[in-house]
Amino acid sequence: MRVRAAFGAGTDGGSMGFEFRLLGPVEVVSGGTAVPVPAAKQRIVLATLLLDAGHVVPVETLVDRLWDEDPPAGARNTLQNHVLRLRRALGACGGPGPAGRGPVRTCQRGYAIDVAEGALDLHRFDLLTRHAKSALAADDAARASALLSEALGLWRGRPLADVPSASLQRDVVPALLERRTVALELRVGADLRLGRHTELLPELAELTAAHPLQEPFWAQRMLALHRAGRQGEALRCYRTVSALLAEELGVDPGAALRDLHRRMLADDPTLAGPAPRATAGAPDTGGTHAAGAPDTGGTHAAARGTHGARGGAARSGRGARTAAAPEA
Repeated sequence: MRVRAAFGAGTDGGSMGFEFRLLGPVEVVSGGTAVPVPAAKQRIVLATLLLDAGHVVPVETLVDRLWDEDPPAGARNTLQNHVLRLRRALGACGGPGPAGRGPVRTCQRGYAIDVAEGALDLHRFDLLTRHAKSALAADDAARASALLSEALGLWRGRPLADVPSASLQRDVVPALLERRTVALELRVGADLRLGRHTELLPELAELTAAHPLQEPFWAQRMLALHRAGRQGEALRCYRTVSALLAEELGVDPGAALRDLHRRMLADDPTLAGPAPRATAGAPDTGGTHAAGAPDTGGTHAAARGTHGARGGAARSGRGARTAAAPEA
């Protein structure tokens, strides 16, 4: 189920000029045709402008993104040349703005890029995720799952994969990846609330292998195994993550994961989830969260803030993230 209503009418980036993509290798599309940006420095400029789309990016920021802490002599003039070549590449496609100018604007302190609503994949991802959080808060797990699946489908690989900027890769990419991790946690939590625990088991095995210190994925995997009648494997997962956290970080599992383990040992009946639901057909938007069951990516996870889209400068931590507290 694809959810277009989130954007409203007339927000198809292709129909309004350019469509820009950052959630993978940088891509530009105009009128359904790919616009090549082959020069690495131009891709750095484009990515930096798109991360702050609609806002002026100072010259100093662009210089830092291009050359990190070692700018060449005449860096400002060289930057002007890179912007000129980028503007020519985009302006040749007849994008928005005065004839041939394209979406890149020169401003008093730097440069800016104009992007139509819905024309940047990162903006669409953030909007879909916000709508999904609202759906979870309204106990509409089916809509939340569909929205988050669409949001995650925008990802084509590691963001800015072909942008060779040390500062972007160091300061921005980890924050973008963290936003994807949070969306994954929310989507799995919504699917658990829909009774899809058996379907989730292969994915959760991959997620705990890829994010071995992220307690929320371990909690979700333990709960899915428990609801599938595989209590022994669920308890073995707890032993595994406990050993990993002790070895890598010298800490014990967080309170929520310890509580989930205790409740499994006691065969707490409130851990039982809803009956599995068919994925086809109209979604049931009624209440789906069993009373007393732990929140494993639902309303508590939805309440956590994610990094803002502007600049993406916040850096994501590489340590463990604890599971959300159980919902009473």
